[in-house]
Amino acid sequence: MTIEKNHVLHSEGKKSIVYDLYFTKSSIKKPLVVFCHGYKGLKDWGLGI
Repeated sequence: MTIEKNHVLHSEGKKSIVYDLYFTKSSIKKPLVVFCHGYKGLKDWGLGI
């Protein structure tokens, strides 16, 4: 599994979004799961899972 952490998506005039990617490299199409939350922007902890 490949993990790429703390990429930043910039948008002019708006706040930036920080995201992580977790994937296994292959040519097989896979579903995409997007997990979003807004509690103070703390993406690495506080999930309660």
